[in-house]
Amino acid sequence: MDPNEFGAIMTPLIGGQTEYLGGCFFNGTPPLERMLELAPDLIVTEERVARSDNSYAVLSEIASTVAVSFDGSQRLRYFTDVARVFGKEEEAQALIKAHHDKLDDVQARLTEPVSMAVVLIQPEGFSLLGEHFAVNPSFARMGLAFDPVVEEVDVYTLERDRAENLSIERVDLMENTDMLVVTQFAQNIGDGDPLDELLQSPLWQTLPIVQQEHVIFINQLDLYASSGLLSFDATTDELAAFLEERGFLSSP
Repeated sequence: MDPNEFGAIMTPLIGGQTEYLGGCFFNGTPPLERMLELAPDLIVTEERVARSDNSYAVLSEIASTVAVSFDGSQRLRYFTDVARVFGKEEEAQALIKAHHDKLDDVQARLTEPVSMAVVLIQPEGFSLLGEHFAVNPSFARMGLAFDPVVEEVDVYTLERDRAENLSIERVDLMENTDMLVVTQFAQNIGDGDPLDELLQSPLWQTLPIVQQEHVIFINQLDLYASSGLLSFDATTDELAAFLEERGFLSSP
């Protein structure tokens, strides 16, 4: 994974007591020269990486190596597993409680029911993410309701909890939604970008949520387990401010 993302997971756990040397993203054989340059006392890697090409044995020759199972949809479990590596379970649980308290506070301040959709935009089309995908359960804990329309789409897959690669003609699926969260590649939208063309299309512009400016763009990497609680706490603050500006949330 990206070393900056992994650092975001560990930062609130190690609290300056441990020096984070950095990380390496690789598929297959680990970059041994880079790892030797870092000269770590401990290596934390993903379980799937450890299983590939005898990587665990190779890394263990450099330093003690711990493999953690990674599932992008299981943010809190992944955070807890990493905390366990450093003997920081209590700190992790305190951070998780504070995170849940923040989500519960947003729910308590909602002035009316809010339905939402989380959309993954890509050049080949968009995917409508189901209620249980990735961090959507955290959105649900805020009191935001998911329209079940995603399950009515032919390409919806229960295993991945999303309807993938929908054409722009299917924006009608979001017509009755109060708010839309758009993720992935949103930060790259600009002149000449195919995604910019998609978002400027007449069909997109007819959506009530687009006309009412009830669309918020969030980098997908900020929503996944590898980003850590600090990232999603910041996203929660951003989303709460967005809801408040549009009258869905009372002032704290």
